[in-house]
Amino acid sequence: MTERLVGRDWWGTSARVQRYGALDHRDRCYCHYSFSSSFKTPAGTRIVLKCTVPQGNGSMSMISFVDGKMDTQVMRQSRDNTAFYDDVWFDSNFTAGPHELVIQNTGGALDSPFQLDRFIVTGSVIPVSAQPGVPTTTTQSSTSSTSQGRTTSISKSSSSPSSIAGLVTVTESSTTFTLIIATDGSVQTLGVAPSTGSGSHSSRNTGAIVGGVLGGIACLLFLVLILLRIRRRNSMVPTQHLAQRKGSEANGHK
Repeated sequence: MTERLVGRDWWGTSARVQRYGALDHRDRCYCHYSFSSSFKTPAGTRIVLKCTVPQGNGSMSMISFVDGKMDTQVMRQSRDNTAFYDDVWFDSNFTAGPHELVIQNTGGALDSPFQLDRFIVTGSVIPVSAQPGVPTTTTQSSTSSTSQGRTTSISKSSSSPSSIAGLVTVTESSTTFTLIIATDGSVQTLGVAPSTGSGSHSSRNTGAIVGGVLGGIACLLFLVLILLRIRRRNSMVPTQHLAQRKGSEANGHK
């Protein structure tokens, strides 16, 4: 059983939402509201729609259409001090093959806002193109950071009429993955391209600087040792000559 929330990608890129009137973050609408999705199901797939009936003085109503034909018509009366949650507004089993489900709000401006909460799907649902042969591409991107300072950027490009449901490129730190997501839900890796991140560049530059400084210090120490050795040798030469001269004079006096 899978629950899919309204306001996100519901059953792929072929889902279409048409809204007219005032809306807020809970998908409320005081005027006309319709939600449609084209999909393909195996035999035995069940779809349940749950809504919330808000408290108030008006009523909340909708009509559902399956494959272009009206399936159900539901109306609930709101109450002043009570809101009804997880209220079932649509429950149907679908045969194998492509289908289209349309949920339409039939309330007016004076009625309670239509609150469509979630769809509960038992089985698997595969999105299909609503208009074959006409390519439509959507692109989404997002960026998030982790506690270790690693940044992950995800970009998604989807093409409706082809057999590919989407291309996903994930770049995390120093590795780029390109994936193909097929309509049956399978994921295939298209390629892996290693790249060098800014952190590795910084560490390499720091290592080069430290190595250069240490090498310079070693060269200076080597030169100082050579100079001290030469100076010591030069200071020892006059001392030897003086000792030899004194020895010669002593032998002459004898």
